Amino acid sequence: MFVHMIVGPMFANKTERLILEINREPYANRTVGCFKPMTDDRYARNKIVAHSGRSVDCTPIEFAEELLAYTDRYDTFVLDEVQFFDVGIVEAVRKLATAKKRVIGAGLNQDWMGRPFGFVGDLLAMAGRISLLDSHCSVCHALGTKTQKIAGENSTVDVGSGEKYEPRCCEHWKPEVE
Repeated sequence: MFVHMIVGPMFANKTERLILEINREPYANRTVGCFKPMTDDRYARNKIVAHSGRSVDCTPIEFAEELLAYTDRYDTFVLDEVQFFDVGIVEAVRKLATAKKRVIGAGLNQDWMGRPFGFVGDLLAMAGRISLLDSHCSVCHALGTKTQKIAGENSTVDVGSGEKYEPRCCEHWKPEVE
């Protein structure tokens, strides 16, 4: 069972790291399937896109259990924006890993209020490898481990990028919309 989780705040280069992992898999003769939740439509519907613009093709899915239909097709399952998947993501990842599939997921470990985001904590508990990334605080440029919401709705799930969120250090982070 191998699950690798890449987590951290906004702008920590999680998707960049995920793309690096995708590019390594063919060297191990592994077939790779890339997936993301349909709710992530910020840059492109059928691509995993980093803030830098680097991208890879992917399959958007509505429900996590849809991943299981691809079990015989891929050796490695890459999941971007794991925090947006439904509760079924935990069982789907467990089943893939039990079937000796490699699962590499990336996403926010905390929401903008500093709480565990979705089911990411459960995925972290399954992980054999965790890459905890940080960013730079948009205020003081120290290491940023939090995501500050600066605009948008007052809800946990509010898909956006730099227009709604900034990375912050603990000193400059506030669990409220600024």
